[in-house]
Amino acid sequence: MFSANRIKYIHFIGLLIILAGGSNLIGWQFDITLLKSFSSEMTSMNPLTAITFIVAGVWLYFFSESNVTRKKLSFGIFVLIIGLLHILANHFSLDFLRLDHYIFKEKVESSLINSHLAHTTALLFFLSGIIIISSTAQKKWLLNIRQILCIIIFVVAYSAILGYLRTLGEKRRLYSTEFGIELHTIIFTIVIFILVYFYANLLNKKQIASLLLETQLAESESKFRKLVASLREGVASIDYNGKLVYCNPSYCSILGYTEDELVNSSIIEMIIPIDKRVNFLDRSN
Repeated sequence: MFSANRIKYIHFIGLLIILAGGSNLIGWQFDITLLKSFSSEMTSMNPLTAITFIVAGVWLYFFSESNVTRKKLSFGIFVLIIGLLHILANHFSLDFLRLDHYIFKEKVESSLINSHLAHTTALLFFLSGIIIISSTAQKKWLLNIRQILCIIIFVVAYSAILGYLRTLGEKRRLYSTEFGIELHTIIFTIVIFILVYFYANLLNKKQIASLLLETQLAESESKFRKLVASLREGVASIDYNGKLVYCNPSYCSILGYTEDELVNSSIIEMIIPIDKRVNFLDRSN
C-alpha cells in the first residue's frame, strides 16, 4: 500500500513543508507569534530557514522518479549552499556569509530569543542538499551513501527536536531535569527500535521477493530445458568464446557424442576441418 502510493505521500509532505514555511514568513511579516513559533518563549524559525524549507518542499511536491530536470536539481544546490555557507559562518565566525542577516533583519535582531539559523539546521540543510542532488543516482555506492546521510539526518534532527521539547518541559516545570533526561532516553530508544523493526521488515520482504523471483526463474529455465529436450531437431547454446554450454539429446544423437563430451568443447573444432581452421580464425580476427 505504501509502496504503491509513496509518490503521493512525498507530494503531500512537500505541500505541508511549503505551507509551514509560508506560514512562518507571514508570521514574520505581520508579527504573528503563533505562525513564527507556538509561543513567545520558543525560538522562532528563522525566515531563511522557512525559505529553504519552501524550496525543499517544492522539490518534494514536484518529485518524480522518471522526470528529472536541471531546475529540480537547482533546488538541491540552493539547499546545499545555504547549509554550507552557514556551517562556515558558524564555525569560523564569518558573519558576512550569513544570509539570514538580510531577511527581516531588524525583526530578527530585535527578537528576545536568538532566531538566527542554528548550527544543527545548517548541517541538516547541507546533508539534505546532497541527498536532493544525488536523488537520480543509480550507482550502488551513491545509493549507500544517500541511505547513510538519511540516517544521520534523522538522528540529528530527531535528537535536536526531542532535546528541545525536553528543555521546554523543564522550563515550564512540567517535570524535573532527571525525569526529562529519562523521558528523552526512553522515547529515543522506542523510536529507534520501531525504525529498526520496520527496516528489518522491509529487508525481509525484499529477500522474500528475491527468493520468489529466483524460484520463478528456475522453474522457467526448467520448463525451457524440458521443451528443448523434447525437440527432434538438434539445439545447442554457445558462449562468446565459442564454447558449447548446453545441447539437447537430439544434438548429441546427431553428432554421436554424449552431453558430457560436448559441453565445454569448442564448437569450431567440431564444425571446421583442421586444415581450414587457421584461415577461419584469421578471418574472424
